[in-house]
Amino acid sequence: MTTASYSQETISLLSDIVGQPVTSQQINPKLLFMTALVTAMLGALCADGVVVEEEKETFQKIFNQFFPSESKMGQLVRGLKKSVQQRGLFQDPSHLSLLVQGLSESEKLLVLAFACEIATADSDVVAEEMHYLQKVSGHLELRSDYLETLLSAFQSQSQSADPNSVFDVHNLLDPSRFQAHDFVFVRIADYITSKLPKTHDVHISGEASALSYKQLENFKVDQDRLRHLCQSLLSITQDYEENVCQIPGQAQDILSLLDQVRNQKFRVAVVGEFSQGKSTLLNALLGEEIQPVRAIPCSGTVTVLRFGEKTRVLCVYTDGRQEEIPFENYQEKASISEQAALCGLSDELGQSTIQEIILEHPSLELCRHNVEIVDSPGLNEHPNRTEITQRLLQKTDAAIFLANASRPLTQGERLLLEDLRSQLNRGDQDSPADNLFVLVNFMDLLRRQSDRKQVRQLVENFLQGSNPIVSGDNRVHFISAQAALDAIIEGEGNEFLESFKAFTSALERFLIHDRGMIVVRHNARQLKTIAQKFQEQLQQSLKTLDDNIQLVESDKRKIVDQIGEVSSRDFKIRALAQSLANKVFDQVTEGWQGWTLEIGGEIRQKSATWKTEHHQKDKITRDFSNQFIQDISHEIDTRLEREVVHNILSPNLDALDDFILDEMCAIQANLEALDSKIGSTLGGQFNLSLKNLGINVNFSNSLNPAEGSGFMGFLGFGGGSGLLSGIALAGLGVSFVPVLLIGAAAGVIIGWLTSSSTEENCRNEVLQKGLKHFSNSSDELLDKVTDTIQAAFDGRVEASSKAVRQSISILNLFLEEQERITHETVENRESEKAYVHQCLGRLSQLQRDLEFLVSDA
Repeated sequence: MTTASYSQETISLLSDIVGQPVTSQQINPKLLFMTALVTAMLGALCADGVVVEEEKETFQKIFNQFFPSESKMGQLVRGLKKSVQQRGLFQDPSHLSLLVQGLSESEKLLVLAFACEIATADSDVVAEEMHYLQKVSGHLELRSDYLETLLSAFQSQSQSADPNSVFDVHNLLDPSRFQAHDFVFVRIADYITSKLPKTHDVHISGEASALSYKQLENFKVDQDRLRHLCQSLLSITQDYEENVCQIPGQAQDILSLLDQVRNQKFRVAVVGEFSQGKSTLLNALLGEEIQPVRAIPCSGTVTVLRFGEKTRVLCVYTDGRQEEIPFENYQEKASISEQAALCGLSDELGQSTIQEIILEHPSLELCRHNVEIVDSPGLNEHPNRTEITQRLLQKTDAAIFLANASRPLTQGERLLLEDLRSQLNRGDQDSPADNLFVLVNFMDLLRRQSDRKQVRQLVENFLQGSNPIVSGDNRVHFISAQAALDAIIEGEGNEFLESFKAFTSALERFLIHDRGMIVVRHNARQLKTIAQKFQEQLQQSLKTLDDNIQLVESDKRKIVDQIGEVSSRDFKIRALAQSLANKVFDQVTEGWQGWTLEIGGEIRQKSATWKTEHHQKDKITRDFSNQFIQDISHEIDTRLEREVVHNILSPNLDALDDFILDEMCAIQANLEALDSKIGSTLGGQFNLSLKNLGINVNFSNSLNPAEGSGFMGFLGFGGGSGLLSGIALAGLGVSFVPVLLIGAAAGVIIGWLTSSSTEENCRNEVLQKGLKHFSNSSDELLDKVTDTIQAAFDGRVEASSKAVRQSISILNLFLEEQERITHETVENRESEKAYVHQCLGRLSQLQRDLEFLVSDA
């Protein structure tokens, strides 16, 4: 809300309402807004002289939903309501012009909206009510069509709403406009916009779009539902913190999640060589001729198209600069010069200083549904092709590759498709990409059915044959982007519009089900986890409020002493861990050279068993190289398992485990001893806190390892060296050795081509060069071993330190809580308990609402 200097009339009116003199400094926009809201609602309630039951119920529902009586806001609103009612101020709507001084147009719309809901509660707006609403709208200085839009919303007459007015009201009441306000205003805006006609039903382009993107619109319902639930949990948290106590970090966690939910977007990249119709395709997707159809090649510039409330073009340069440019310059910036295109474009392509162009526009049909489209330059022979595609595909949900039906899948395009497959699969060159769509354009130019059939067969054989490029349903489509765009603009259907709709429908389904809903469910589960932890905290708060314990100074000293003792245990654990780690390092280093020599001897013996069925030189050498790598990998794994893990590492880790177990048991025993002396529940809280960290421990079992998994089990160590061996070998074994030795195999082949051709000579050369490379890599392998050993010790230390920190946190919180309780009266505690019960009720309802989104069904 904006600040303002208030007139003397406004100051006098508010002084009359609150029953005492007020100054301009004491007035704030929130007070003005709430007073105007109460006045307008009371006026709408009584405008026709008859207050029916439906109007009273709606009036009360609004107050209970947004201003509950137990909140400070609710107490303020009810006080204002009583005063405005007693003084009859609602009967004269001219007072509103004084009460909305300094309020924004968006805030005034909220006032008018609730007045409209009251007036339409009985489904019949009589002349007196309409006259009152018109006067309110006039004193609020709002456009008259806004009143008609709000009335049609609450009367469910969305078809009669003016499209431009609906769009403007949606924009003014966007909840994001109220983020800097009290959260109740966000909730009110969200509630009112949910009643308005959807903007996709009244799109302002003036023409009925041939592409509706209904699936994406329906998906937005789930996104909005999750956003509303995030806001609801944030509201519960903020109310609790305002009325009871702070919950460190919780509001920030919810805000962070809410930010993720609000910013969830789909990113679609369009890739292809120059003159394949990419710009025409984009215009068809957008429903309007916006993207320039380039008559000359484009530069190395990537263009990002996204929805914006106003048209804006932003140039991002390679040196990090950003510049907003006129829309008229968009085409010029997106292309290279005609002279460069005719005389030698490669230099200008490679020297472009523009990294990307961002185009925001309010009429981008697909982008209105939280989709960003990334348009690539033509990549035929572009000098920076690899860099551009990597930048293009970064965080991409789906990629669209455009080919030409007149010359389908040239060798360059096939290589580009294989590169796209690899990049979309993060380097996997063998698996097909499930998020790659291939469109074969210009199908309208193929007049004969046999030609179309031949093109289809050729494309499908390459894309979905023995070495498939794409996977998934409906990933290959045959279209004419220009014919589809013409049909969209002219409002006439044709076969190519239908094939284009089939593609957009498949793209929608993929974005929603294979990308969007996965994120929604993940975020919903995160929200559920936050709510569950909050619920546990509230239940613990109830128990704490029930404890009528006065902690005397001696008891406080015991807690302080315990905090110091716990801290010293963490230091002892760390010191022992490093000492044992150093011991292991020394033993491993001492035996390392001998082990490597023994491994070399074993490999020399095994080389006599190497076989090959080949007679060609290079194939014989490759066979022996592969057998060398396989044998030495096995020998290294075996040696590490026996000498390092079993004989050296495991005994020392067991010793550390035993020490940590003793220290944790001592912490638990001390907490339980304090519980028995001062009547606290520190031991139970310790267990609960660890569970919230994802750690499940039963200390009664940890005292007797034979009775359960014990402390090492809850730390995730698996209770013994078996799992440790697996962890060590996973880092040092078969996956590691070939990386060291693959160069040896290649070097052997090259060296062999200049040597003699006998099988025995090949065997000896592979053996000698492989062992030499192994010897040269010995120090690197030893470093990897010692790193893994250090990680094993560090993992235990970090887990034990987390438990130590939890015990210290519990002790500190208990001290603070006891200090607070000693200054509270029984009446205050009972009031807090009632409020906590109310929060628990709201949380339970929120969790029930979350179940639909969390479910994979």
